[in-house]
Amino acid sequence: MILLTFLATIGFFANTQNNGHIASFDGMDELKLGMSKAELEKLLKMKIVFQHIGIDQQYTETIKAVYKGIDMEIDLMGSEQQSVRLDGLFTTSPLYKTAEGIGIGSDQETIINTYEKQLLMMSQERITLADIDNLHSSIVFLMKDKKVVAIGAEPTAAFRDRE
Repeated sequence: MILLTFLATIGFFANTQNNGHIASFDGMDELKLGMSKAELEKLLKMKIVFQHIGIDQQYTETIKAVYKGIDMEIDLMGSEQQSVRLDGLFTTSPLYKTAEGIGIGSDQETIINTYEKQLLMMSQERITLADIDNLHSSIVFLMKDKKVVAIGAEPTAAFRDRE
């Protein structure tokens, strides 16, 4: 009986931990920065039709999609000659958090205290947490009234400008 109770408790905690979605420097869950259009279409279970890329001299496109029942805004970059790739993504879903638990509703002070030893770039509307190990990507918190209203991942400006 004790073993059964122990196994049930472990199962409960494992399930509650797996219900969240992780926003990281790489992306959000399986949606990874740099992912190809074909890989993205497979995960989103939808065909991506461009309105700008390859049509009107633009190399960026923002689409809205639903991933695992969650609304996402996805930025794509590329051209007809160059493979289009995932260049950034954001959500307003409270289900997404960083590994440290920062997500929708977290306040500016909590972000600063949590990441005090990291590279933070701040403005009134945005806090960018750069990956100091490679400076290629960042976690971005969009802010309103010093609270997180959207969370996402994108390349750092320095890395994007090099490409």
